[in-house]
Amino acid sequence: MKFKIATVLLTSALLFSPLSNQKMDAAEIDQTLNFLPIKASTDSISLEWNKAGSFYELYKNENLIYKGTNNNFTDINLESNHPYQYYLRAKDNRGNDLDVAKIKSSTLKENGNGSKRMVSEDGIAASNSFENLRIDTISKNNEIKLDWTDIDGVYEYTVFKNDKQIGKTNESNWIDYIDSSQKQVYKMIGKRKLTYDEKLKRSNQLKGTVTEDVYNSDISPITDEVIYELTKIVEPYKTELQSLKASAVSLNYTIRYQTFIGEDYVEAPADTQNRWLRGNNRGYDPDANYNTKTNSDAFVCFCKPSDVTFYKFVGATDVYTKVNGELQYLTTDQASTDGITMKNLEKTSGHIAFQIYHDVGIPIKVRNISPPHINVELAADFWSDGTYKFAGWHDAAPNHEFYLRENGKWATLHRADKIDFIYLAPPTTDIFFHAEK
Repeated sequence: MKFKIATVLLTSALLFSPLSNQKMDAAEIDQTLNFLPIKASTDSISLEWNKAGSFYELYKNENLIYKGTNNNFTDINLESNHPYQYYLRAKDNRGNDLDVAKIKSSTLKENGNGSKRMVSEDGIAASNSFENLRIDTISKNNEIKLDWTDIDGVYEYTVFKNDKQIGKTNESNWIDYIDSSQKQVYKMIGKRKLTYDEKLKRSNQLKGTVTEDVYNSDISPITDEVIYELTKIVEPYKTELQSLKASAVSLNYTIRYQTFIGEDYVEAPADTQNRWLRGNNRGYDPDANYNTKTNSDAFVCFCKPSDVTFYKFVGATDVYTKVNGELQYLTTDQASTDGITMKNLEKTSGHIAFQIYHDVGIPIKVRNISPPHINVELAADFWSDGTYKFAGWHDAAPNHEFYLRENGKWATLHRADKIDFIYLAPPTTDIFFHAEK
């Protein structure tokens, strides 16, 4: 929908402005570059912009790939599922720059990456194209436009910059004015209401389960929403052509995914035996990797050869009971780390891809049934030019945190507070997230 609207506006501007006059001089040219939404396929990226110069130069990396007067270009024979960065220079008839824009986009995956699921247990898809979600950026001096893939059923996004809310939008794009010398982290959060069919399917699946009574309660904590969180890391803008070169990118990364219980003690989920579990009694902290319920670290290196080293940890479960208002220790049990796994997808000198899964239970019985597990799925892609992309989902309990260490510093990619422990039980909906640079 946004492409059609943009096409009409751009076409109207071209037809009813001096740009339609073939005898344009420098004073008549709109000297500001504006773009239609970028089109991408598995092997091509198409760019189209307004008539903002006498001619144009388009660079990919440090290479000039187009020079001419046409205000569009399709880059073909590209790798699938690969990020690309371009510089477009609008020139006057003397060859001077009128405007310069940096464009970042990516091609689509040819098919699914073999993930266990990118839908929740009740069949609710993250979107019809969540694994192919893109967040394109167009940067010019102190202005940036973010343009992301539409998510079916999401009609409003709340936008954050560097963890501060800066507005809301009904469109899947945002324009911001920034200090271009500083790194910026944008986050867009949207929610989608379940359809009638999805709610009916969920209700049928809950029949006869421990969760049914809670779901049907007047004070049920279970919502009929799916949450989507999109994160884009924007590096400082440079107009110099050499900034496209990957001479200062990191070749080593650590990603850390952790779950934890923020409280000191919590009631055991859906328990009827007055049992309490000891929590981690902490806030979000990338260095608290031994004070967690589940933890996984992946160490990524574009070495010779490229490699990924995987580490996993599951915290002990301390069980208490409450007597006359006082908690008394009962026992400690330990869940296995077998439910935390990694699957390598590709390891080459230019691309490393893998998936991480958490499927870890609480080692106690509730009503003679093992409680639902903590579930996480994360797909990771790294490229040797310094770009990366992540997509995943998780239960809405307990607390979740996802970090990346690059050049010795931790960056937060995703955090989510526990909504309620009932969200561990299928078929309650999950939280979907996507992050990229």
